Amino acid sequence: PVGYFSINEPELIVDANLTLAALLGVGRSALIKQRLTRFIVKEDQDVYYQHRKRLFATGEPRSCEVRMLKNDGSAFWARLEATTVQDGDGARVCLAWLSDISQRKLREEDLRGSEERYRTLVATAMDGFWLADMQGRLLEVNETYCRMSGYTEQELLSMHIPDLESKEAVNDTAAHIQKIIEQGEDRFESRHRRKDGSVFEVEISVQYRTTEGGRFVTFLQDISKRKQHDNELRAIATLSAALRTAETRAEMLPV
Repeated sequence: PVGYFSINEPELIVDANLTLAALLGVGRSALIKQRLTRFIVKEDQDVYYQHRKRLFATGEPRSCEVRMLKNDGSAFWARLEATTVQDGDGARVCLAWLSDISQRKLREEDLRGSEERYRTLVATAMDGFWLADMQGRLLEVNETYCRMSGYTEQELLSMHIPDLESKEAVNDTAAHIQKIIEQGEDRFESRHRRKDGSVFEVEISVQYRTTEGGRFVTFLQDISKRKQHDNELRAIATLSAALRTAETRAEMLPV
């Protein structure tokens, strides 16, 4: 479901899957040895450069959102997630996953539209939805989040965000709420606890509104399967790199 590719330190694409080729509207072979920036809208290239700089500086997985260019010149919003590994020669390679988030961007634009469109969006959203007050008390939830969490609407409306949050401690959540107020919005990943005690991964998109004393408009997407898929891809990529190294060394052995 996502485009996969790897980039070496000279910033050239060394491997890519068919999904990425389809997203960009080019042949798979046409991607090899190309710079990724060729497919990024010029105004967003600095976002990518900063993302790459921090990725190699920290070695920790990072993500960013940029507009990508298709071969026909049209653009789409994409989320880029990346991590680094070492190949058999000790050189660092960037492994990345790219997904089309154009629909989510349109949804966020809708949030800035009329109240009627907002209510329709909430009712029909495939993602979970919260409306919370300044104390983190849930004021409104949709059916999707009820299914995700296993709680009824009535149960959820008697709860606060820390009751569901599994990753952040209460003090951390309070600090995060303050950060969202200062920024006006945020997007991050976390883990929530279901009614049966199990935990699931979520991607959260939240906007702060000053109306009615302060409200947090939040959409939540269950990304548990995507996380599992990413872990599998990382394992496959690491194994592939090891196999290529072994093959190279075998070829160098005297006959």
